Amino acid sequence: MVFLAKTAGFCRGVQAAVGRLEQLVESGEAVCTLGEIIHNKNMVNHFEQHGVKVIESVDEANGRTVVIRAHGVPPSIYNELNECGIPFVDCTCVDVAHIHGKVAAAYEDGCQIILAGDSTHAEIIGTNGFAGNSAIIVSNEADITTKMFEDGKKYALFAQTTFDSETFERIADKVRRIHLNCVTHNTICPATRVRQAEADALSKKVDAMFVVGSCSSANTKALFEICKKNLENTFFIENLSCIEEYVLKYLISSVKMIGITAGASTPPAIIKEVYDHMSEIKVTPEENMEQSFEAMLNEQTNVVKNGEVVKGKVISVQNNEITLNLGYKSDGLIEKGHYSNDPDANVAELVKPGDEIEAVVVRVNDGEGVVHLSRKIFLARKGFLEIEEAFANGTIVSGKITAVTKGGYHANINGVTAFVPASQVSNRFIKDSESMVGQEFNFNVTKIEKGKRVGVVAGRKELAAKEEAEKREKVFANLEVGGQAKGKVQRITTFGAFVDLGGVDGLIHVSELSYGRIKAVTDVLSEGEEIVVTVKSIDTESGKISLTYKDKARDPWNNIEEKYPLYAVVEGKVVRFAKFGVFVELEEGVEGLVHISHIAYERITKPEAVLTLEQTVEVRVMGVDPEARKIGLSIKEVFEPPMPEEQIAEAVEEPVAEAAEEPATETE
Repeated sequence: MVFLAKTAGFCRGVQAAVGRLEQLVESGEAVCTLGEIIHNKNMVNHFEQHGVKVIESVDEANGRTVVIRAHGVPPSIYNELNECGIPFVDCTCVDVAHIHGKVAAAYEDGCQIILAGDSTHAEIIGTNGFAGNSAIIVSNEADITTKMFEDGKKYALFAQTTFDSETFERIADKVRRIHLNCVTHNTICPATRVRQAEADALSKKVDAMFVVGSCSSANTKALFEICKKNLENTFFIENLSCIEEYVLKYLISSVKMIGITAGASTPPAIIKEVYDHMSEIKVTPEENMEQSFEAMLNEQTNVVKNGEVVKGKVISVQNNEITLNLGYKSDGLIEKGHYSNDPDANVAELVKPGDEIEAVVVRVNDGEGVVHLSRKIFLARKGFLEIEEAFANGTIVSGKITAVTKGGYHANINGVTAFVPASQVSNRFIKDSESMVGQEFNFNVTKIEKGKRVGVVAGRKELAAKEEAEKREKVFANLEVGGQAKGKVQRITTFGAFVDLGGVDGLIHVSELSYGRIKAVTDVLSEGEEIVVTVKSIDTESGKISLTYKDKARDPWNNIEEKYPLYAVVEGKVVRFAKFGVFVELEEGVEGLVHISHIAYERITKPEAVLTLEQTVEVRVMGVDPEARKIGLSIKEVFEPPMPEEQIAEAVEEPVAEAAEEPATETE
């Protein structure tokens, strides 16, 4: 005999969502669903055939009306839809919406929210949004620890609508024992509780139990676990095609009573098909004896389960999808996006036929005899174990910054997404947060919180300081005064430019940028430019390095006495006035002083009374001092014969000696 549970199939929330979407399709309106409308591939495929597109983000709507699925969404989605002016139809289950309201009220009242459920499930993700994405998420009583609670703080416990009732009660009891100031709300859907009670009772009376529904449906998995506790002969199937005909014949002929129940997202047509087919099968005794039921079942199910780790040999790689020989009846398939965390990875270049790959089973049977696998999940599990070991031993792990988020960054560490607080990403202030994205670093694991979507916290502030000290030591060991070094211009200021020499910055003072006069540092250098500099001085105690960008080979003071011999008449340009005279530029980087007494034979009190800036004048060289980089000039001596040498000496001594240095330039 075949018994069907009374409440098997669609609950009211699913029925309402599916019914509303059917109405929209029939009306001809262009619609899309934000995520799958319910966790059932058959229904999703049905609607896709009628033009309903499944999208993962609001910006994919492209003019369609967005349907919010029964599981609900966080407040941020509603805000985004409203801000973008995108029309939407809210099909959130009334029971889920009720939980959202209670969670929001408790959160606003200052409670720390605790959610019992699957952290990856759409309902929990949506509900967590009403708690400011700060809820503690637990899946069983083992996740409840005393460290979770603080004295004087209020807590509120809620459950996913499809959560297992017995597990929730155990969680609630443990929470009450640890912290008295915690209010528990059993928000499991009443229909779910009835469905679970019926499945529990039915599985205790029959000889075999079939649970029909999607492997991604939380409530269906809960039903299976309840039945499995009571009856070993409990089978999880998505539809009739998931079990071979001869297995059904053997089973029905070898047991007296079979029970059938189904998850809240299982369409009535699939339930009816399973029930009718089992009720109609007739067998003869000879058909039962050829092999044991266990052998048949093992052959049909391939002895693989959802969540199990399997190893297979690559058969082929096509369109970035990998087909594996698992050594079972069905082949394994790793779809595009399930192999690597790198969205741009070319799988065909990374994997070849014959390679062995370990992966996690995500779906046992898709109706076509294919086992769907994920190498990403396998790597994430393996990576998390490595992270836990690193956390316990205090060892260093490596990872890549993948995104900027509120309060810090996300980093991919061993395939696991970790949160890196902004204050811990470096030992220096990071002006441009986006510049960190894509960079690889070493990290310390500072915290692991199981049950949260991002439960790993990492940092590198201390590591960065240590790495910087090591780089500094290496750089200082390789630098020498007078030697050249390559570097990149990191920062430009009014007084000069800081150059990264490989982890240590050196300063080029503005006066060391050019032999000629410049108005601004940016006239010579730009940030990010790679240059060659000469080391002027090194102070190991203060860690300061002074650099020059001037090239000695092009120093205009080289051979200055040959270029400007004594008494020679040359042409120059008036560039600066002083009380004691005027400075004339003979070439870029070379200036000479015309003392006020050598401007004219007549007595003058201000040089600017007879000269103007940028004026071109002829001058006679009256003295050259290469070491002091000074030249004495005379304008009046151009127009008269040179004076006797003893008088010239007296005239030269005064302007060269009195030539004042330029005012000190601003330093850092």
